[in-house]
Amino acid sequence: MSTTGYISKIMGLIMAAGIIVPTMNGMATAQETASETYSKATIVIQGTGIVTRKPEFARVILNVSARSETIPEASAASKEASKKVLEKLKAFKIADTDIKTLNMDVSISRKSSGKFSGSSEDGYRTSQQFELILRDQTTVGQVIGELLAIDNVRVQSLFWDIEKSQEVDDEARKAAVVDARHRAEIYTQAAGTKLGKVLQIREGGGARPFNQPVAYGAMAAPAGVSASPAAEMPVVPPSELTFESGIYIVWELQP
Repeated sequence: MSTTGYISKIMGLIMAAGIIVPTMNGMATAQETASETYSKATIVIQGTGIVTRKPEFARVILNVSARSETIPEASAASKEASKKVLEKLKAFKIADTDIKTLNMDVSISRKSSGKFSGSSEDGYRTSQQFELILRDQTTVGQVIGELLAIDNVRVQSLFWDIEKSQEVDDEARKAAVVDARHRAEIYTQAAGTKLGKVLQIREGGGARPFNQPVAYGAMAAPAGVSASPAAEMPVVPPSELTFESGIYIVWELQP
């Protein structure tokens, strides 16, 4: 049987089975449709918005903890330290609304009993975490020094913030959109095209909280040393805080 006859026979069997075989013209039409669908040229640009503000207050996370053989003893020691903390803050005229408890915890304290023997119970630990807002930036170091002079007190973190942070975040977002459009227009003008409609907007590349805390780490008075009178901690507020927002925008390009 010739090659032509063999192909005709195979095609006949396929048609008899009801299988649809696209013709070359049909395949070309499908390719043209797909090409037309994805032929729209686009440009994807990342924009960045940055806004700076002077810090308005310090936010301090304070940890008061104590360890003892029994829960009541550990709790009493922690309670006594917390009482002293609140007294110190009252002396500095810190408003009640600027003091709040973030967390309280009671756990089993363990000590290592050997390299390969694991650990054993060594009593109980109680801890209480406070958040303080210190609005007078000139006394932050003094307040922290006074608090660290109290037994069982540690400063977990310290960072700076402003009151209306949401408004500043929104300014940064708007600035990011302006920046993205500015960049897109430069590219399209250089390429001899124009920006069309916006196809997609996606946040990313630096959303809040970009305003990084000024990390001072956990601070505590040396063990067995009483800081009386308390030494003022060298805390220097930053000159400004940076709020940043990032965005990706996809535009359709026009000739």
